[in-house]
Amino acid sequence: MVDQSELPFRMLCRERGASGAYTPMLHSAMMAGPKYRAEHFSTCPADRPLLVQFCANDPETLLDAARHVEADCDAVDLNFGCPQGIARKGNYGAFLMSQPELQVALVAKLHEQLSVPVTVKIRVFPEVERTVAYACRLEAAGASLIGVHGRTRECKGPRHGSADWAQIKAVVDAVGVPVIANGNIARFEDVQRCLEATGAAGVMSAEVLLWNPGLFDGPLATQHPDLIQHARDYLRQCESFPPPPRMVKSHMFRMLNDHFSVLRASLQDSEAAAVMFGAGGGKGKQRKGAGPAELGAAVAAAAAAAAAAAAAAAAEGGVAGAGGGAGGGAEPQAKRPKKSKVKRKKWMVCDAEFLGLLGRLVDDLEARIAEADAKGEPSRKPIFRVVHRGSNASKNKASHQDKGDAACGDAMAPAPAAAAAAGATPAVGADAAALNEYEALARQALTEDGPDAYAQEKAFLEQQGAAAK
Repeated sequence: MVDQSELPFRMLCRERGASGAYTPMLHSAMMAGPKYRAEHFSTCPADRPLLVQFCANDPETLLDAARHVEADCDAVDLNFGCPQGIARKGNYGAFLMSQPELQVALVAKLHEQLSVPVTVKIRVFPEVERTVAYACRLEAAGASLIGVHGRTRECKGPRHGSADWAQIKAVVDAVGVPVIANGNIARFEDVQRCLEATGAAGVMSAEVLLWNPGLFDGPLATQHPDLIQHARDYLRQCESFPPPPRMVKSHMFRMLNDHFSVLRASLQDSEAAAVMFGAGGGKGKQRKGAGPAELGAAVAAAAAAAAAAAAAAAAEGGVAGAGGGAGGGAEPQAKRPKKSKVKRKKWMVCDAEFLGLLGRLVDDLEARIAEADAKGEPSRKPIFRVVHRGSNASKNKASHQDKGDAACGDAMAPAPAAAAAAGATPAVGADAAALNEYEALARQALTEDGPDAYAQEKAFLEQQGAAAK
């Protein structure tokens, strides 16, 4: 993940049960620059095993880039799975699936020239036969391990269909190197289910870990994630291994957004909140900008001035207009007040002041959570959220083995239609046992291989919409 799996976050995940980690995806053409390397690649003795992943489309450029990290990792990985638009524009990632000769050349170059193993991450084709042939071709080129994401490159997440574990199993059965399964790993229990269903040597997760770094830390860590503690421990790792501030803020948003979305307006430490949300100021080099509150005030002031001018004109017996007022000339319009300017610090380094302010923000948020809980008010987004499946689900030819899995960042969300079909409805304020029972019914209903699962969910959503009206 670009800018997301940097050293402090990797160390946090290792503390919580991850047995291996990938670096952020590095651009091979940019690795020649010392500044880029210093900002995007760092490690430490405890950061092992470590796979350094690259995107590339030129074998020689890739080899030069890999030489910079060869001595500091356990393997070099080629990311053939990135489905994002930037990968299309740059001609790398999953968009090399249509250029098999180039993919083979990239893998073979590293296999022949490096002293560490070469691994790959791929996505599947709609046809399992093509996927198997694809994996076998990369194995023959020298790949020592294959990570398989069970979605096609057109399906960029769970909202576009479930990952097809049957395709992953087919790859496992066909190749002689270890296979790591990717997709549908939303909670700890999914790990064992995936291993049993696919026969893979291991599983990997990306997006869900950003929300809950404790994914691999046992059932309790995924049923009741302590997001506040995750954030504190991440900041502690940043003290030892400072990354660029933008990466820190991104992780804090991901981990705490469920609370921020409900309690942001009640935060009291404005200086600490300014680091995340830009409302406020700080010391040092500044950049200017206006926050929503200041812009709103400016608009209100402009409206008041216009109203006052209109009232004054009416009192004098003339009305200003485009063609002139009663006096024959256009009335001067009130000047629009200047936008309010809010000073916002542009943090250039992850220093003690920056981390200290984020630590205060976590403390403030924890206090607001305690207040909300004491009043019986919500302190985070609901656990149970609807998973919307897009029309692209059919493109993935996804199996129905895990339709209850949640979307990225919604890792606790079984679809409520399943519970309705199973005759269960979660009560407001239900205890943990009742919620777990409801979730079990939801998972059972949605994991059954039936053609009407999506229709049931659609009907449920329509019923809920009608009831809301």
